[in-house]
Amino acid sequence: VVYVDAGNDPDCPWTGSGTIIGDGSYVLTNAHVAIKEDGQTPCKLAVGIISSVNDMPDTFYWASAVTFDTDLDVAVLRVFDDYGDPVIISEVKPVSLSAVEPRLGEEFTVIGFPFLGGSRVTLTVGNYAGLSDDSPPYYKTDALINAGNSGGGAFNSVGELVGIPSAVNFADDLTETALGLIRPIKYSLSFFEMALKVELKAPSITQEQ
Repeated sequence: VVYVDAGNDPDCPWTGSGTIIGDGSYVLTNAHVAIKEDGQTPCKLAVGIISSVNDMPDTFYWASAVTFDTDLDVAVLRVFDDYGDPVIISEVKPVSLSAVEPRLGEEFTVIGFPFLGGSRVTLTVGNYAGLSDDSPPYYKTDALINAGNSGGGAFNSVGELVGIPSAVNFADDLTETALGLIRPIKYSLSFFEMALKVELKAPSITQEQ
């Protein structure tokens, strides 16, 4: 799971999270992390890698969305070097994906970089609490999700990525526990397949731009 920083783009003053997939040059995240508020234009992103679980992100790559859907809130990023060439993130291995619907009560592990508590990685654990009424539905979970977790990873008990932490459904009575909403991975697979077919060279990107 990686830190996604859109702060280099004045139109995208936020941060989020993502998960490395495929050959290591792709990152799965939410569209609301990667796309400007016009719903059409990709943000200029930096993807941060941590050296250990106690460190803040210390290695960064440039990235941009190559496929996305704002209605599903899914985006697939391609990672680039300073010259605009695709590059594989070698520091960590991509994850395995699972499109199988979890069993009710199955444990989820949610990993991301929420604003709450700073820019270090945060891990929370909860259960699969059923499907939401949305169309298409989210997975509901009682695992804690906060702003900045968006786009990170929700994993099953064997470490497979089952979905993207995307939102929190707060109860009207704030004394009640909020439910986290996770976009099931099956709605991301077609976008990843499309991303694999996109042959492009990003414009040259440098720290000075």
